[in-house]
Amino acid sequence: MSGVVVNLYDAAGVLVGTTTTNDDGFYVFTDLLAGAAYTIEFVKPDGTTLTTPNVAGGDDALDSDAPADTGKVEFIAPASGTNSASEPDNPTIDAGLVTLVSVGDYVWLDTNRDGLQSDGEDPVSGVVVNLYDAAGVLVGTTTTNDDGFYVFTDLLAGAAYTIEFVKPDGTTLTTPNVAGGDDALDSDAPADTGKVEFIAPASGTNSASEPDNPTIDAGLVTLVSVGDYVWLDTNRDGLQSDGEDPVSGVVVNLYDAAGVLVGTTTTNDDGFYVFTDLLAGAAYTIEFVKPDGTTLTTPNVAGGDDALDSDAPADTGKVEFIAPASGTNSASEPDNPTIDAGLVKFNLSLSKALSTSGAIHPGDVVSFILTPHNDGPADALAGWTVTEVLPGGLSLVSMSGAGYSCSGRRASRRGASAGSDGPTITVVAKVTGTGDQRNVACIDRATGDGDEVIPLGPVPPSGTDTEATPTDNDAMADLVATSEVLPQTGADLIATATLGFGLILLGGSWCSSPAGGTRRARQV
Repeated sequence: MSGVVVNLYDAAGVLVGTTTTNDDGFYVFTDLLAGAAYTIEFVKPDGTTLTTPNVAGGDDALDSDAPADTGKVEFIAPASGTNSASEPDNPTIDAGLVTLVSVGDYVWLDTNRDGLQSDGEDPVSGVVVNLYDAAGVLVGTTTTNDDGFYVFTDLLAGAAYTIEFVKPDGTTLTTPNVAGGDDALDSDAPADTGKVEFIAPASGTNSASEPDNPTIDAGLVTLVSVGDYVWLDTNRDGLQSDGEDPVSGVVVNLYDAAGVLVGTTTTNDDGFYVFTDLLAGAAYTIEFVKPDGTTLTTPNVAGGDDALDSDAPADTGKVEFIAPASGTNSASEPDNPTIDAGLVKFNLSLSKALSTSGAIHPGDVVSFILTPHNDGPADALAGWTVTEVLPGGLSLVSMSGAGYSCSGRRASRRGASAGSDGPTITVVAKVTGTGDQRNVACIDRATGDGDEVIPLGPVPPSGTDTEATPTDNDAMADLVATSEVLPQTGADLIATATLGFGLILLGGSWCSSPAGGTRRARQV
């Protein structure tokens, strides 16, 4: 390299000579005192540094001697020589220079998450950026300025380095190296490490304002949170109301736009759930998994407060949404606190009593009183039904009750049923046979209502042998005493009639039939 300044100092440190390298990079000092102590100083040109000196095993005539920090080499002049200006008596004191280069670019907020610097996307200041050498040693650290710009100068041309972008709290790094992207505009840092390995340019100006490598940048994405409550919607209005209890232990799942499960949690004792670290502006789906014996209440009721209404439909329990564009990613105060779910839990049961007293004969008309009940705690939707089965020895005369629409053997409730006894139903039947008669009735939810705690199984058809062992898929409790009708023979007539209450569980739901004691009558 030509034009490099080289100084010569005597043993006292006095400058006794100065020169510059010629076009061949050659310098020379003559007229040194043989055997005297001197120091040669190589003055590094701007944008350069001195290479590694005195490499092990190197040829002293070919290696570099000047250390990078001072550029000075102490030596003893030869004891003898020719004092030649073309063939120096000591031709071993030389210096290798290395070009210094710069690297720098921007950190920005990738609002649209496309991995590219786009118009209107804001820079991010104060982001810590670190520089490591090939051995992994930290050799530089800086922060982005108000324009999101960072720069490192004085890198060794052609050397290997790593730049690390330290993600600020509440952010992550966007998709790096998008296909087809402009390398000067795309993001380079992976989200897991934030580190980018690279080779410094072979040449450059080492500029701090126009980096020799202006392509290593990073796009940040804001992280946000979503969360709300799961509660028991006792009045089934689809809204969180005073006095309605939270539901703990409910599983809540989070899926990304591709349908991949990216998070799962359960509600706490307050019925609260939360997901943090969602990508701002990204599409997600939350799924509420209904606990056994529950269903989801009416979602998105008209005129309801979105922070208080239930959002999850009963069929899937899934709510699609777009994460907020900005936020604090708080786990206690979610950026989106509106995605919640109201649960409904009810169970219908039925009691039945024979209200006709005295001896019962073929041809007689008897009455049964059916009392529906909702074990709650939530209401059962209007339209739940009571079905009278009737064995082969009884035929239906009528079925009636206030607040019911009755057709044939079925009564449908016109209003909701809260956690209490509903209006009674009177069933009138004519005795057409003799012997034991087991009369069963069943209660079932309205079409479109949620599942009961104990759902109803198949209802026996009318006229079947209801004294056969019921078929169920949960359990069976048979507390039935039969009503016996004997032929009229002129002898004593014994009839067993209902004095109490008994239940049969069919298919996991309660059905009712008479149970009780015995009356005796004499035919005259």
